Amino acid sequence: AKDGPAPQATQTQGAGLLPRDAGLWLIGILALASMVPEGAVLDWAALYLQQEMGTDVARSGLAFAMFSATMAIMRFAGDNVSNRFGAVAVARISGLVGASGMMLAAVAPGDTLAIAGFAMSGLGIANMVPIMISAAGKRPGLPPGVGIATVTMLGYSGILVAPSAIGFVAEYIGFRMTYAVLAGLLLALVFATGFMLLSRWQLGSASAHEVSADPAKEAVVPLASVAAPLQPVLASEADTMVRTSGHYEHGSSVLVGSRVKDGEHGYWVVSRFIPDE
Repeated sequence: AKDGPAPQATQTQGAGLLPRDAGLWLIGILALASMVPEGAVLDWAALYLQQEMGTDVARSGLAFAMFSATMAIMRFAGDNVSNRFGAVAVARISGLVGASGMMLAAVAPGDTLAIAGFAMSGLGIANMVPIMISAAGKRPGLPPGVGIATVTMLGYSGILVAPSAIGFVAEYIGFRMTYAVLAGLLLALVFATGFMLLSRWQLGSASAHEVSADPAKEAVVPLASVAAPLQPVLASEADTMVRTSGHYEHGSSVLVGSRVKDGEHGYWVVSRFIPDE
């Protein structure tokens, strides 16, 4: 069989304006929900400390600073952490750490504990969106660029929605209750990521290493050693590299469409081969 470029008429999944992959959109929704708490801290944490704890302007800025610092540190370490412990485990633990930090900031009696809570939440929230974006790039049958762009679009829309939405809600229920609700949102993401929307395979593939080729099948062997005329080829011999000589039978070629290799759609040209041996 021969691989060839896809004919003009071949359609790829998601070739339209929006990809038709429900799982991809679910990943995007989770990314959006992960970004809302981040936007809430970046835009409202300092005002929360000033209005509800009486913190001065200079000290209230530490909430934003500590949150950003811990998030930056954890994002730099994110790849190593995910590769060592697995993306699924990191996503779950990150959600728990983020929720715990957000709840600590919500119930803290003073600004010191609140700032520590925001720093803790930065550690947890840091890698949730990157893991989801990476998982989106591994969606089977979908070009990585399409998956990443879709989830990034949805995820970062949370940063646009959060400031106005959080300010509106906090006007009625206060910042403490608002941050407590966001802690609950992060906790819900832990369960959603672990049990409902993202399977272990989908998230695990974000950091999985490529499977090494079987060294035994890298060697080129005579065709007669793996196949006999009119006899089926054993599954254990599949993908074995062989050498032979012969010719293709004229007029036997068949075009097999809808083939996928490395995420790209194309076709096979299958012809009857008559070996000399």
